[in-house]
Formats: sequence, structure tokens, C-alpha cells
Amino acid sequence: MNANEKSHGKLALIIFLLFVGVYPAYSYLKYNHNFLPWFPFISIPFIFSIFYFITFFNTIKKQERGLFFWLSLLLFFYGSCIAFFSLFAVYDFSPVLALKLLAATVIQISCLLPICLSFDCIHQRLSEDRRGLVFLSLVPLIIVVIDGVLRGREFYGTWELYQQEGAPLVYLAMSDAFAVIGLLVYVYSAGFYKSLYFVISLLGIYFTYSRSSLYFFTISIFIFEIFLKRNIYFLFISGLGAVTLFVVALLNGAADSRFLVLLTDPWSDPSFVGRLEFFKEGIEDISNHFLFGNYGYEVLRDGDTGGYIHNFLSYWAAYGVLYFLVLSAILFFVCLYIIRNLSFFRFNSFYHFPVLIFIYSFVSGMVSKAYVWPFLWFAVIFICSLKIQRR
Repeated sequence: MNANEKSHGKLALIIFLLFVGVYPAYSYLKYNHNFLPWFPFISIPFIFSIFYFITFFNTIKKQERGLFFWLSLLLFFYGSCIAFFSLFAVYDFSPVLALKLLAATVIQISCLLPICLSFDCIHQRLSEDRRGLVFLSLVPLIIVVIDGVLRGREFYGTWELYQQEGAPLVYLAMSDAFAVIGLLVYVYSAGFYKSLYFVISLLGIYFTYSRSSLYFFTISIFIFEIFLKRNIYFLFISGLGAVTLFVVALLNGAADSRFLVLLTDPWSDPSFVGRLEFFKEGIEDISNHFLFGNYGYEVLRDGDTGGYIHNFLSYWAAYGVLYFLVLSAILFFVCLYIIRNLSFFRFNSFYHFPVLIFIYSFVSGMVSKAYVWPFLWFAVIFICSLKIQRR
């Protein structure tokens, strides 16, 4: 590994942390504080990523990638093109607006791709820091939490902001930031720091009011520790902690809170009932557009986004049956390979974060996320970029 590769590894990590961690925090603070100027912050990691690809292109060309990496990348860009032409031709969006929405999608993956291509350098660098100082990238998000408390919002601050007219959609981005960076730090920190950052990440996700991120962040670490690392002590501690928190919440009358109502009385939760309705409507749309899908079908039906199926079937509804089958084959292959080679992954720390982020994205995509969520594509492209099928 030469000096050029190491420098590009550092740049890839900076791009990733700016996009995932700092960008949503800036969006929140900009909305709440007049002294922060309007500025397209996303342009900073995007410009860095362009610089990364231009200066690192010759090295990237020499790197050998497996079939599933190119397939997953092709699916992503095919989906982006379908999005553009559907918005332009079917939904009568102006070409400028359709191009803007397409650009947002391309920008997202452009900011996530460098860490996939330079992960060997990043892994070496992070492995040398057992204190997990990369967690400092979450400082802007922690400032958001503190800002919300000082404003009297206590918990759920970003959700309360989200409900305000004209507010940016940051509560989901912030919950993903706490979860994704939290998983990264969890893998590369040790001892007291690992436990500390785990608790901070949980509190941060809780503040964003995102149930799915909180559930699946916890579940993915549980799966990682029990099945991949065989940490029986973690099983005992986490089980005891979960039962204790659940009993305390019930005794304090919190059974109908947003985070527990799905366990105690899901039919009283408007979000759960609404998603079931979206699921039924999405299945009907799949039956009407079985082969080629109907990208953005929820916009035609509801006049707004958000009414899609919140699981993997949304890819079928949006892109068609062939697209869905290819994606399913890739997901099936990766899951099967991980399960059949648990001992290999257990003793090779290089794969721990890619496997953990894949678990988080996979379980999230099964029951909560849709085709517009960037982190499933990130996780699939990421783990396929490591050529695991070659082993």
C-alpha cells in the first residue's frame, strides 16, 4: 500500500463522515439558526468525491472487482435512469426538476462509493485507533441533540422539527447517521470506549424518534455479537438489559409510547396501520405493473412521496420483476455466503464493518425501508466490492 493509496483512503473516510454525519446536522442547525448562511453543504463531500475519482482513477482501473459488484452498481444506475425518465415523461416533472432529483441520487452514491473502493486503507487506519476517535464525526449531531434540549424539546427534537411546515427532512438522515457511524465506531473501538459509544449512539437515535433505526441498530449488533463473534456474555447482558428496560417502561406507564406500542398494541399505532395500507396498495400496483414496475407510483396515487411499500417489494413496484429478482439473488448470495463462512469472517476483522452494515441494511430493508433509501445500495455495493465470492 503506497502513499497515494493511503492519502486517498483518508479522503474517502472524510467524504463518508461529512456526508453521513455532518450534512444532516448542518441541515437541522441551518433551519433553526439564522446566523448559519444558506449553503448547499452536500456540495463539499461531492466535490471531494469528484477529486477522489479523478486523482485515483488509474488505481481504481487496476483494482479487480467481482461480478456482483458490477451487477449491483449497474442496478443502481439503471434505477437512477428509470427515475429520471419516469419523472420527466410520466409524471410531467420539468426536465430541470427531474434532473435535480436524479442528481441528488447520484450525489449520494458518489459520496458513499469512495469508502467501498478504499476500504483496505481505511481499515488499516481505523485499526490503529482503539479509542474510536472517528466518533468525533458525530459531534455535530450531538450538538443537535443538545440544541433540541436547550430549546425545550427534550427528546424527539428532530421529529418535532420534521412536523413543522417547510422543515428539512432530517430526522431520518440523523437517525441513519447515528446508526451507521455508531456501527463503524463499534467495530473499531475497544473496551470502555465501545460501550460508551454504543450508549451514545442509542441515545442519539432515540432523540431522532426513529423506531426502525433504534430497533435495527440494536438487532444488527446483537446478530453480529452472537452469531458472528459468538459472544455469549453479550447475549446475557443484552438480554438482561432489554428485559429490565421493558419492565421499567411498563411500570412507568410507557406501554403506549412510540417505541413500545409496536410490542404492546401495534394496531393502535397510526404509522403501523398506515404502512399496512401502503403495503396493500403497493401489492395491487405490482399486480397491475408486474413486468416493468411503475416508478414513483405513490406520487400518482397520493400526490406525494412516502406512500410506498416499506420493504424489498418496493423495488419490484418501482423497477419491475427482473430488477427485483436480480437484487434478490445478490442479497441471497451474500447472506448465504456469510452464513456458510461465519468462522472466516469471525477471525478476519477486515470484514466486520462491511458485514455489520450489511446486516443493518438488510434487516431494515426487510420491514422498514424502501427503494429510495441509499444505505441498502451502499451496503450491497460495499460488501460486493470486497470480492467475497472469490473466496
